[in-house]
Amino acid sequence: MASAQEIIEGIRANRQTFRDAIAASADRWENVAEGEEWSPRQVAEHAIGAERSFAGMMAAAVGQEAPAKVELSLAGAAEADTAMDASREACIACIEPVTDENLSAEAPMPDGAPFPKSVEGVLQLVDYHLQDHAGQISKS
Repeated sequence: MASAQEIIEGIRANRQTFRDAIAASADRWENVAEGEEWSPRQVAEHAIGAERSFAGMMAAAVGQEAPAKVELSLAGAAEADTAMDASREACIACIEPVTDENLSAEAPMPDGAPFPKSVEGVLQLVDYHLQDHAGQISKS
């Protein structure tokens, strides 16, 4: 099992991977690639907004308030980069205080979620989600 710090480092790395994918997609921001369902813009709006939802799932378990949800309409990659900064700032209070001791704390997740209903499961979901959507943007 990975430590809380290892998972958080993975999230930081995949957040940067996601940002790099966004920056590389600036010239095709609205284009939906063949075989894809969403444009880079749609992926960015979804993934950046979802991070706040994930942080909210584990907020109580780490003694924090859930970050406010926001509706995103990102006209370009530069706006997405700014939104990533805002999301990180809004979510940091829920992600950064996670320790090995509270990884197993219960976190409410939707039924059918592919990860355990724990803080660790939510962190793994954040990590996977950023990585998966960075790949999706890169294909577009």
